[in-house]
Amino acid sequence: MQRTAHIITVSNDKAAKRAPYIYAGFALNFRALYVGETRSSQGAVGRMAQHISETSSNTFKKRICTLLGYEEINLEGISFFAVPLSNYRGFWSDSSEYRRAVEFLVQNEMLNFLTKEEKNVLLVSRVNANGYCNTGIVKNEAKIVARSLIHSMKHVI
Repeated sequence: MQRTAHIITVSNDKAAKRAPYIYAGFALNFRALYVGETRSSQGAVGRMAQHISETSSNTFKKRICTLLGYEEINLEGISFFAVPLSNYRGFWSDSSEYRRAVEFLVQNEMLNFLTKEEKNVLLVSRVNANGYCNTGIVKNEAKIVARSLIHSMKHVI
């Protein structure tokens, strides 16, 4: 019996360390994109594992199921991109409010990119705006992160 190896590539070990990230996951078989934030103890890599697992933290899979009407799915052709946030103390806080503000603005930038480039991609994540969305530090951080994600993802989506 032949088994297929799963290819998992991580650019460096910093992605597995506790730090604030904005990330994007893309599942090729559903052409679905999920944008999120984390400051997980296992970094962006740990959060990615949760998203594609069978645990209650798999919101990427859950959102696809909800939007497309499936009970259960298998994701294939998964690409995951994570951009670390700056050292601004609000991004490192136990409260996720600053990170969520960046996430909201990045998600809007991604939606604008997908529309402008006429990409056939379903944005499945959701996040609400908050009062920090209008602050300069958050707007600037979101522009930097969105630019990085779009540049990194262009070859995949």
